[in-house]
Amino acid sequence: MTKRYKVDPTIKIYDKFLSEGDTDHEKVGWGSAESQRKRFEVLSGLGNVDGCSILDVGCGIGGLYEYLSSIYTEVNYTGVDINQGMLKMAANRHPELS
Repeated sequence: MTKRYKVDPTIKIYDKFLSEGDTDHEKVGWGSAESQRKRFEVLSGLGNVDGCSILDVGCGIGGLYEYLSSIYTEVNYTGVDINQGMLKMAANRHPELS
């Protein structure tokens, strides 16, 4: 007997973003590169995260990691996501995190 699992509709939505998006922000469902950058600015403005551990829940393709690593040199970053396609793309882009 084969066990069937229902695919979470959220995963389907992000599969569509990932397959149809041309730019990084489109692949993760952000309206614009500017809105994504603004989000990263706000998050990074909470304080100096050098030497800190960051858990990025819903990491997508690793955009926050890219942003933080462009500012800080000692960030211990871990990204998690329910979408395996996003995680695969993030791992391909950032093998140093795998």
